[in-house]
Amino acid sequence: MTVEAPAPHTPSPPKLLDQLREKIRLRHYSIRTETQYVHWVKHCILFDNKRHPNLLGAPEVDAYLTHLAVTGNVAASTQNQALSALLFLYRSSAGAGFAFDAGYGARQASCAFASGIDAARGIGCAGSDGGNAWTDEPYKNYWAMPM
Repeated sequence: MTVEAPAPHTPSPPKLLDQLREKIRLRHYSIRTETQYVHWVKHCILFDNKRHPNLLGAPEVDAYLTHLAVTGNVAASTQNQALSALLFLYRSSAGAGFAFDAGYGARQASCAFASGIDAARGIGCAGSDGGNAWTDEPYKNYWAMPM
């Protein structure tokens, strides 16, 4: 009777969210930031029918952030936090294997998604010239608007 030696244990690579947590901790972000970044990345993955983020690009991220603004009715700051989490994922955890455009900016996101919602109110975003994000039309002072 011969006894075979057990196969050597090869550890599996860490999962995506574990890699994300590790990178956040290496940069000494707060535990609340870690919690929220993991939440937003997980939420985005679930929104895209559990597709791996390396299969997603800028159009999918745009769709997700638009969904947050329109359906989720979140504030612009919440939308920016979700965008920051995704940018952190694509820039830090994932490396060059992801298709997301690293030049995507938070100002572009808030303008792109706020424009559709606020168009009815007459509020728009400025161009990419770095000007004020709010136009002067139809009201000169937002707080002086008739209610």
